[in-house]
Amino acid sequence: EESVRVAAATALSNIADEQALEPLSKALVGDEQDQKESVRKAAAAALGSIAARLSQASKDREAAVRAAAAAALGSVGARLGPVLKDEEESVRVAAASALGGIADELGQSLKDTEESVRVAAATALSNIADEQALEPLSKALVGDEQDQKESVR
Repeated sequence: EESVRVAAATALSNIADEQALEPLSKALVGDEQDQKESVRKAAAAALGSIAARLSQASKDREAAVRAAAAAALGSVGARLGPVLKDEEESVRVAAASALGGIADELGQSLKDTEESVRVAAATALSNIADEQALEPLSKALVGDEQDQKESVR
């Protein structure tokens, strides 16, 4: 029954366990995708709740945990690119809102003291391929420090 499957998806989002990911993913995409929109919507929301936990993990006291959480969050964000071109306006709005001010934040990373961080930020901004990325990249390229210029190139 549809309402039971929606409740199950919602309940799975509250279970902090890796085993919750598989049934939620199956309900959302693939051969076993649920036919009911409300169930797929609940599964997507539940996975979003799990992503929020990743955001919390990005503040962990251990650098390795923070790095793993950042990589996982980045892979989720990177997959929003095609959604920004969706035919439905509401979908594009949701994707753009989810990305928020990421270009601004990456622009701040172009000023990091570590070259590897500046290179990663410049690469990420180039992957955005959007007007938002132009300003921080341009500023980094014409900035005062020679190291920052070379990182962007």
